[in-house]
Amino acid sequence: MFLPENVKFIINTLNEHGFEAYAVGGCVRDGILGFVAKDFDITTSAKPEEVKSLFESTYDTGIKHGTITVRLGKETFEVTTYRIDEGYKDFRHPDKVLFTQNLAEDLKRRDFTMNAIAYHEKTGFIDLYSGIDDIKNKIIRGVGDPDLRFKEDALRMLRCIRFSAQLGFDIEKETEKAVLENISLIKNVSIERIREELFKIFSSKYLERLNLLFSMGFTKNIFPEMNMYTDSEIKTVADELKSANGDELLNLAIFLQFCDDCVFSILKKLKLDSKTLKTLTKIFELRDFEVNNDRFEIKKFINENGKDVALYFLYLKSLKNNKKDIEIYNHAKEIVSSSEPLFIKDLKITGKDLLQMGFEKGENIGIILNNLLTEVLKNPENNNTEYLISISQKYK
Repeated sequence: MFLPENVKFIINTLNEHGFEAYAVGGCVRDGILGFVAKDFDITTSAKPEEVKSLFESTYDTGIKHGTITVRLGKETFEVTTYRIDEGYKDFRHPDKVLFTQNLAEDLKRRDFTMNAIAYHEKTGFIDLYSGIDDIKNKIIRGVGDPDLRFKEDALRMLRCIRFSAQLGFDIEKETEKAVLENISLIKNVSIERIREELFKIFSSKYLERLNLLFSMGFTKNIFPEMNMYTDSEIKTVADELKSANGDELLNLAIFLQFCDDCVFSILKKLKLDSKTLKTLTKIFELRDFEVNNDRFEIKKFINENGKDVALYFLYLKSLKNNKKDIEIYNHAKEIVSSSEPLFIKDLKITGKDLLQMGFEKGENIGIILNNLLTEVLKNPENNNTEYLISISQKYK
């Protein structure tokens, strides 16, 4: 398995000072699958203070849980002490963390067998739960008793669905049963963490697994408003997510498209940043609006709603593969990229210019500028100061 030089340096440094250290978790799983891992996590018998003493640049990322971030150049790596977690009263975080010198104790607290594999260049894979076999057989299986794993951390159930969608793996029967029996515990997880997992699912390769969100009871417990989605609508969402390959805002709009008026309550529940919330709210308010494939009409639509809302909205409509909607979206893209004037700020005349021409200050200035903009939207070549000054005289 490939290990970057900086990962080998951290492991070797720990080994040279008498500590065990291994690459562990997702990076090992990805290596077995033949992927290049984005992040490499390291587990070690060294305690946090001992890790800190061995490296020049470190950060106390999660020191109470044994995690130190080591910086080497521009790269950072999480190094975590072998640990035992005790008690999960909130079904999410351990009540108590004990450090241990036993790698086996650390591996058995992990979520799935495919993520409970450690690796060292000299000793090879440490695979106590047959995770390599499960990876080869494309199976997601809880470590030990899956019922306990999900009661420890309810987010693991959504991660189970996410891994299925990302990797195309099937969920092992007892693990699936444990999800179905414990899915109501997902209510204990913060909406921010749920949102993060959903976005990962939306950009997954095997989007036919999206139906697991519905069939395993996730939507029923978090977004009951979505429980009326039909199999056909779920398939439409999956197909459009595949076609879109878009950003998080676009993917969320696709996911929520069949929610009718309840979409607004879901958007608020998701605790999105204000800009994203405002954009999505406007898109859904426009959902039944029809835009004519006319250059002036499209420019008016962009002006009234803003570039972001207009392009997102028209792109969403184009995903239905209606020829007219595809043409309108492409037309709108061309207009935006052409840098034609679309807003009052693009005019070659300002309110200050009008005041200097003798117009009275107040609402009338705004009306005149809007009238001038309409002229320019129809004929962009008229956006020059001399012409705009001349035609503004008729409003005196």
